[in-house]
Amino acid sequence: MIAACLSVELAGPRLALQCPASRRGPTIVARPSSRCSSRPNARQFSYVSSSPPRHPRIHAGNRPAQANLFHETATKADLKAGSEAQPILGKEEAGLLANLQSLYPRVTAPEPFNHFAFLKEQIANEQQTATFQTPAKLLQSGDAETAASSEEDAGVSQRPPRHQRYFQAALEALRQWDTRRLNLHLQRFVALPTAELQQAVAELPPTTISELLRSLDPMKAAAQNDPSHGRRISVGMYRHLNLQEHMDLYGSRNLFKLLLTRMLVVVECFRETGGILEPQDYISMFRAYGALSDIAGAKRLWLQLFGNTLQRPDPDILREFIKVRFLADPMYYGFDKTRVALQPRNLHRRRYLRLYRNLQRLERLRYNRQRRSLQFGLDRSQSIADPLHRRMRGIRPITRMFRSWVKVRRYEVTEDVACIFMIGFARANSLRFINYRILSKYFGIFTLKDPQTGEIKAEKYTPKGMQPGYKRPYIQPTTQLLNTIVEVYCSNSQLSWAYILLDYISREFQIPIPQETWFELLEWSHVCSSSSQTTALKYIDWHEQVPPRDATELIWKAMMRTCENVQPGFDQYAILVRAQIGRGKFLRADDENMAKMRALYDEQCVRYEEAVFEYITTLRDGVTPITPLWARYQRARFRKSQMWFTLSEICKRNLAGLHPDGRKSVDTRSAVDAPDFIWRNERFVENGASYRTPAGYVYLFDPARTVKIPMNRTRGRIEVPMRMNHTWRLMAVRQRTWDIVGPWSLVRFKNSRLSPLPLLSGGLDTLQLPSLRSEGTLERYKRHKRQFEKQRIRREALLPNLLAINKPAQM
Repeated sequence: MIAACLSVELAGPRLALQCPASRRGPTIVARPSSRCSSRPNARQFSYVSSSPPRHPRIHAGNRPAQANLFHETATKADLKAGSEAQPILGKEEAGLLANLQSLYPRVTAPEPFNHFAFLKEQIANEQQTATFQTPAKLLQSGDAETAASSEEDAGVSQRPPRHQRYFQAALEALRQWDTRRLNLHLQRFVALPTAELQQAVAELPPTTISELLRSLDPMKAAAQNDPSHGRRISVGMYRHLNLQEHMDLYGSRNLFKLLLTRMLVVVECFRETGGILEPQDYISMFRAYGALSDIAGAKRLWLQLFGNTLQRPDPDILREFIKVRFLADPMYYGFDKTRVALQPRNLHRRRYLRLYRNLQRLERLRYNRQRRSLQFGLDRSQSIADPLHRRMRGIRPITRMFRSWVKVRRYEVTEDVACIFMIGFARANSLRFINYRILSKYFGIFTLKDPQTGEIKAEKYTPKGMQPGYKRPYIQPTTQLLNTIVEVYCSNSQLSWAYILLDYISREFQIPIPQETWFELLEWSHVCSSSSQTTALKYIDWHEQVPPRDATELIWKAMMRTCENVQPGFDQYAILVRAQIGRGKFLRADDENMAKMRALYDEQCVRYEEAVFEYITTLRDGVTPITPLWARYQRARFRKSQMWFTLSEICKRNLAGLHPDGRKSVDTRSAVDAPDFIWRNERFVENGASYRTPAGYVYLFDPARTVKIPMNRTRGRIEVPMRMNHTWRLMAVRQRTWDIVGPWSLVRFKNSRLSPLPLLSGGLDTLQLPSLRSEGTLERYKRHKRQFEKQRIRREALLPNLLAINKPAQM
């Protein structure tokens, strides 16, 4: 039964089924098709929904079928005289009316319909609400004079061209500093035809183009559009959280690729129309290339600007190009420190790799690492697996740039410039140049390592021939130099050197070490202590640079003892816990660090719920500038899933590292501690957990919980260059990219605007699963669940027999 009272209006060419005004519902409109002109007696109808948009941001300009809905074809007599047209019911209309009256008794015959009054009423409503805009072609029939007179009577103005509408919307978002809406409007703007796009760009002043390019700067746009800004995304997180829409196979954000594409389209059209950009406008383009880790693209842009001319480059542009060329900003290498860490394989032309056996070991290690890392950290301009750190290992490029800056162009060397060059020389493992030519000359800091004892000393630098009391105007260091020293020395596995320099600069210049610098040092200690990094250092006999096993814990204690009011976050506790597991320590259920991590995760869940309800409430109220709320909601959702994945990996590694003593019949850790740990961390332990006991493995499965469903998507093949038998060969690596579907996935929701419950439930039916396997995902999940249930029943059936067999004999 339908409670709403429907009324049918048949007015010549129109038939409408409308609900009462008190209820919001669609209006089914029957319009005569264009094919009916040859047969006046036969009328065909096409039904179009005319329900108003659910959100005020969706205008009629995006819905042409709804925009022309209230402007149907009318005769000249109806428009001029406004006479009441009597309804003429055909056979099909009369039959449809009879069927409707039989189904719904309240449906009655229509009253005479006045087209002119209807048009006047709709135009007045549009001008009042400004929801629908009157299209330029208001009338489909009649001569031009009748159409012009009707537009003058109705007061309808023509719509501006679409390129003007798109760009006006983009400018409105630019005035509000809303980079998310600006990005969406520019997506339609750059998709216009070339001629129309050039015409639109030619009408704009150069200052508007400059402001538009600066607003697309990745440094500014990432804060509002990238929920993972400042967070490292590993390969495992990329697979488990379904981040295919967020990142590409090279580990770069897709957002920066879109920003760079739109920049290039606008700049190309502006240059073809005769426009000239300011030098500062190219900085945003260099940053976009850097955010994609595209060194080759940045070099092409540099050669296009200053390659064939004798023009003196702007120092700001040159500084930004050096940062991109050597990935001197954390955003440029995706906040992943493993991409810029020292790889001993890159030292093959130095004295450390004279033995061919060591080279073979490093090649095999590099091949095995590439099998598990997809294409993260590779050069996207090469068709083979060429890591980015191999493009930065040469000493000549950075030396040439440094001499050009200091001696040729004689630009000023500030602290920012000196830090950039220090990072560039660190990529080439040239720490001696940093010590003698930068730290000593511009900061007055000199470090020396005793070759006999290996002790590292830091002291003031006194030039030769000068008196000890002579004071040279050195650069006053700040916290930027502290952060640079941590990255320079720790990226080359010199943890002790970095710690001694930090302590000396802090005491000598009275600069307290901030907690952010301590956090960076703690993360670098974890990277340098990884098994792959220490193994590669041992292959080239760099045993003195291998950090001790408890290096992370030593830095943690120094941080908590030295830094005042330090507040470690979730990431810092995760680094400490992983370091303890790496040392072979089994975490108990009452571990203090794990308890703090669970408390921080619960706080993040509360923030996520608050962001969801605030976002949904704003959508229902119809407030258009919701970009800050949308950004907060996306960041809270990503952070919650990232913390869950980190805790899940820690639990998995902790149970996998449990090695009970086989000489004992009953081991306390496997009999008591492991079940307690699983019970305490039940939300993060994967369904189907197993751990080792002296008698074998224990497998725990809960059929009521969600099972991880791996879905094979694509199979790739990449070639890795390897040095084998004194020749270079290309070894093929077959890689599979799959998704693991679960409630923690970061894919889009189906009904995000209807209710906050689908956003909080986390069910598989509320997610837009990958398109290749979206239809059979739930069926596969149910099939896996039934299989696990059968296995559980079979094990329970065999359990009495096993107990009877293992039961000791009665004496």
